[in-house]
Amino acid sequence: MMKKIGLLFMLMLLPLVGSADSVEINGICYNLYSQGGNTAGVTKKSPQYTGDVVIPEAVTYNSVQYSVTSIEYDAFYGCTGLTSITIPNSVTTICVFGVSFLTYFQ
Repeated sequence: MMKKIGLLFMLMLLPLVGSADSVEINGICYNLYSQGGNTAGVTKKSPQYTGDVVIPEAVTYNSVQYSVTSIEYDAFYGCTGLTSITIPNSVTTICVFGVSFLTYFQ
């Protein structure tokens, strides 16, 4: 019984781990994370990204600066209207499907 209660408690806390604010800044959508430092991850946008996308090293939201450190799952998946993406050195993590769009640039 204690294991079930402990598991239930952990499942209730799961949404709090890695929670983020989702915002759009200058045409790019980000998840903003404040735990462990202010970081941002590029995320999926609707309508999809098109043309030339230039990801900045940092963004400011509500007077707080966030370092752009990741391209998240499905961020550019299916974006057939992209012509180029500029990724800054601050991006250290690119999720697998975040870059599945690259086949369109061949």
